[in-house]
Amino acid sequence: MRRASGTTILGAALCALLAGTAIAADDATSPVTAPSAAKPSALPPAVTKSGRPRVWVRELAGSWVSAAFLDALRAGKPLGEAVRAAPMVAIGVHRVEAGYHVVVTDFRKRVEQGVVDVQPDGKPGHFRLALGPDQALVSLDQMSFIAFEGARGAEGRFSQLRVREPYVLKRPLELRHLDESLDVLVNRAVIAGGYNDAQGKRFDFSDAGQATLPDGAFAYRVAAGAKGCDLLLAVGEEGEAKARFGFAASKGELRLYGLTATKGGKQTCEAQPQWVLKRQEDAPKN
Repeated sequence: MRRASGTTILGAALCALLAGTAIAADDATSPVTAPSAAKPSALPPAVTKSGRPRVWVRELAGSWVSAAFLDALRAGKPLGEAVRAAPMVAIGVHRVEAGYHVVVTDFRKRVEQGVVDVQPDGKPGHFRLALGPDQALVSLDQMSFIAFEGARGAEGRFSQLRVREPYVLKRPLELRHLDESLDVLVNRAVIAGGYNDAQGKRFDFSDAGQATLPDGAFAYRVAAGAKGCDLLLAVGEEGEAKARFGFAASKGELRLYGLTATKGGKQTCEAQPQWVLKRQEDAPKN
């Protein structure tokens, strides 16, 4: 049986995006879209009028990622291996309209809640984010809490926190603040770059999550997959997965795979890649 070419398969993803047809409806593995870590223009006061220490939610804005995961990723591990090799939690705190949202993920599970308040949590340097549904009034039984502790550095800002969240890992973990979005950092580490196929056709994957193929272009994300097979997601305007492919990158090669379901219902790469691309240069930025 003749196998479909990689260009045809990837072209189908582009067509699905343009037509709005969902090839894969389940988006459970879609990672957090972490915002850029924009620094506030002026530091808010670190104490209340009564002299009690306090933290303002805008001081926490940006991306927070487990230190061990960052070390594994920067050491060159594929995304899935980095997630499995180290305790992994990523937290994005970002502005939405008049308030803030918090997104918590481990690249397999994703939870999003609105920020109600930042509260002191008993001991000096200990605080908690009170979270709840995105609505005007939130009752106590609707709230959940992310406890954290840390100290402002010499510049008066937080760069590292010890965090306990109730959704994914549920135990204390050291998180580092990123000066760029988590998506950009992960894309650059695992897939971003310029590639050619055997016929010299060009494939570009930008840091910012834009794929440009011989057939056209689409927005993409990556997610942790099975061993040796991470996931490349073609996404729509709302971030939903429109199509999925497996990928593996090593030694200057990017291999793109079709996906097959395991007995447990998970997706893994087919035995042979549909396309093998040779890296040519670093990723375009946009």
